[in-house]
Amino acid sequence: MRLVRWSHHRAAVLAAVCCVGLLLAGAEPSSAASNMTVVSVTVMEVIEVLSWPQLHLNLEAVPEQPAVIGPLAFEVRANGPWGIFFVGDSPEGRIREFDIASGTYVQGGRALSRALEWSLSPSGPWMTVPEDGAALVSGRPPTGAGSEAVEFYLRLWPTYDDVPLPEGREYRLVLTYTAGIGY
Repeated sequence: MRLVRWSHHRAAVLAAVCCVGLLLAGAEPSSAASNMTVVSVTVMEVIEVLSWPQLHLNLEAVPEQPAVIGPLAFEVRANGPWGIFFVGDSPEGRIREFDIASGTYVQGGRALSRALEWSLSPSGPWMTVPEDGAALVSGRPPTGAGSEAVEFYLRLWPTYDDVPLPEGREYRLVLTYTAGIGY
């Protein structure tokens, strides 16, 4: 009896396999198949500074004669709103005594009487170079594939209270620029 049951079970499994095989045999192979790939792109906002202002300016100043320096220029390309931020490394925009050999400002050294000033125009209005930073330009629209020039000017106006420094010393102020998206 047991042998008969096993045979019925075996016959049922065999019948099920045959049915599945017949169903699959009915699916005809095709001569082409297709699928797709979706390409999603997020374009990043980017700024590129093509040129920066001069790295080092050596000036000779005469008391009570304002010296206007410039234009100093940036060339910028951006695909989003952009601006340029800058900061001076000296309190109140004052140009300070610097020791060339040690590469440091002289502790307790001299500083020019008047602050270094900046403007987007050679005729002003003039503003003191900020020690806590300021926007040279901000909220500029994207340039597209082209570029945009940004020019600015510096003005130094020494007095007779400003004295020449000994050899190996100079008056110095460092400007640091940051160009960025969203400034």
